[in-house]
Amino acid sequence: MAVAYSLPRNAPESARLDEQHQIWKATLAYPGLLHPRILASLDGKQGRIADVATGTGAWLVDLAATAPQHTYTGLDISNAQFPATHPENIEFDVMNIFEPVPAKYEGYFDVIHVRLLVLGLAGEQWHTTAQNLLAMSKPGGYLQWEEADFAHPTYYSAPKPTSTSSGLEALHRHVLAVLQPYGRMMDEATQLPQICRQAGFEEIEERIVGSDAVEEWRERFMRIGIKAFAGILKMAGLEEAERVKVVADAEKAVDEGNWGKTNFHVVVGRKRLETPRT
Repeated sequence: MAVAYSLPRNAPESARLDEQHQIWKATLAYPGLLHPRILASLDGKQGRIADVATGTGAWLVDLAATAPQHTYTGLDISNAQFPATHPENIEFDVMNIFEPVPAKYEGYFDVIHVRLLVLGLAGEQWHTTAQNLLAMSKPGGYLQWEEADFAHPTYYSAPKPTSTSSGLEALHRHVLAVLQPYGRMMDEATQLPQICRQAGFEEIEERIVGSDAVEEWRERFMRIGIKAFAGILKMAGLEEAERVKVVADAEKAVDEGNWGKTNFHVVVGRKRLETPRT
C-alpha cells in the first residue's frame, strides 16, 4: 500500500493548496461554496460544518468568513499544514479517516465537505472513508465530496504549427506509472456516486465540470497541476535528471499555450433522517 498522502507537507505545497482552492472555487462557482441544496438546509440554522482532509483549511476559512453563524471543524491525518491563526468559530483536529470515528464526532455534523482524496486513498479505503463520513453525519446531514478524474484528461494543442501537448502527456504518464501500482488508479471520481450510495447516503446528485470551464483560470490550473505532479514524482523517488526534464517539458508545453482538461466531479448526498418513534 502507498503512503497515506502522495505529496509533501511543506510551505510551497501549502501555498499550492491555497491557490488550488481559488481555482476550484472559481470553477464550481457555488454561492457560499456549497451546493444550493446544502445552503437551503442551513437556512436559519447554526450548523456544524466539517472539512475532511482540510490541509491548510483554505475552504473552511473562506466559508467561515461569509457564514460566521456556523461552527467549523477542519480534520486531517496531519496537523502540519493547519493555519497558525484562524477565526474563533473554527477548530482543527487530527483524525485518521480510515479508523473508527471518534465518539465525539459520531452523528455530529450537519455538513461534511471533502475535496481531492484521490491522492490519499486506494482500493477499499474509498469505501471505508465513505462509511465513516456517513457515521459522522447527523441524520438528514449532507455530504459534498469533490474529486477529479486525473486518469482521463483531454489534451489540447495551441493553434501553432510547432506547438504540442506531448510534454503534458508525458508527465501524466509518469505520474500514473508511479501511483497505479499502489492501487491509486486516479479515476475513482467516476465511481464516487456508487461509493457514496453503497455507504448509505441517499438523494445522490452528481455534477461534472471541466477544469477549463473558466478560461482565465485555465493556465493557473495547469501550473499548479504540474507542481503537484512534480511533487508526486519527487516523493516517489524518480531519478532527478529524468524528473527535472519531464517537468520542464510540461512547463514548456503550457508556455506555448497547450492545456489539458480534467473533469471535476461533485457528489452531494444526504444521510437518511431517523424515522420518528411511534
